[in-house]
Amino acid sequence: MGGNKGDRKSYKATSSAKAAEALAAKGAGTAGFGGFSGLRPVAGFGFGAPVAAAAAGGAAAADPLELSAQLDGDFAQCLRHLSKRDTTTKMKALQNLRELIPQKTAADLALLLQPWGYQIKKLLLDPSKAVRSEAAAIMAAVGSAVGKGLLPQLKGLLGPWYLACFDPYPDAAGAAKRSLAEVFPGKKQADALLYCRSEVLGHICSCLAATPQSLGDARKDTPEELEERHERITAASLSAAAALLSTLQQQEQEQQQDAAASAAAAAAVEEVSCKLDEVLQAPGFFKKQLGSKSVVVRRAAYGLVRSLAAGTPQLLRGCQAAAAPAVLGALQEKDASNHPAMWEMLLAFITSQQPDCWAAINMQKAFSPRLLALSSSSSRGRRGW
Repeated sequence: MGGNKGDRKSYKATSSAKAAEALAAKGAGTAGFGGFSGLRPVAGFGFGAPVAAAAAGGAAAADPLELSAQLDGDFAQCLRHLSKRDTTTKMKALQNLRELIPQKTAADLALLLQPWGYQIKKLLLDPSKAVRSEAAAIMAAVGSAVGKGLLPQLKGLLGPWYLACFDPYPDAAGAAKRSLAEVFPGKKQADALLYCRSEVLGHICSCLAATPQSLGDARKDTPEELEERHERITAASLSAAAALLSTLQQQEQEQQQDAAASAAAAAAVEEVSCKLDEVLQAPGFFKKQLGSKSVVVRRAAYGLVRSLAAGTPQLLRGCQAAAAPAVLGALQEKDASNHPAMWEMLLAFITSQQPDCWAAINMQKAFSPRLLALSSSSSRGRRGW
């Protein structure tokens, strides 16, 4: 990335043009953030909006090839390396990108947002924990550097960014949470979620409907990588859904002194609740998530049910015939690390759903024997038997 100024001009134009060709080839025919066209949705996610819809919304569509040709040469080189499969190459590119951001002009950074928005969605799905952590951390540098310039991109960006806050890997989740808090400190984060609620929830629902194959590339990823990614994204989506609804409900309560703000928050809660109701009503949802073979998915599902039971119990009442057998059947949980979350879910569910929840199961066959077996197992464990 060094060299004298004369060489740099030539290099910059060449690398930018190559980056433009790569991005245009990948992104033809779709719109990405803020009405820009040319960013291909990640498979199975449905990111972006049709070009016609972007134009109808009043945003001026930009030619992706022309836009990318103006991209800073150093940025273009980093973006090319981020497309490589090798983890070491991607990590070096991310570290270089983090160093470059404070050195560039506002105009350079503005041109980076579109291709970076495309890359960050892929990076946050990466099988490497280190790559996901570094990518999430860079969001703080990008967001802080562009300031309000991030707003046109926010609705397309906040979904994957928010989801990354619930990555089962603590370091990756922590990096995403810190970056989000740095760009949106204090109450601004809740305001951003309120503003982007439809897009964030749409992203969550798309992830829950995804398959291992739609989240990755079977030609490049191993079966283990495909399955791990699917479990990780599913667990994060369940946790994010619970957190989003809880945040909006809290905002509704805090805005009671402001009639207009309270009404807006109430409408947001209603919108998210209705969409979540569709998710919960899907055939087999509770059985699939609460009975998943993945420990992290089951734990996240326990958290979602607990949150719904405490905050919006009416959603569970509407699908109790499917929910009660799966929730009360969670007493079969074998992994001791999941027991605290499982018990919290059971207590919250029974408290909010009784007595009707008992009518959906056979107490003598499906509940009492499991409760006794779990109690006996826990007792033996404490005594060292």
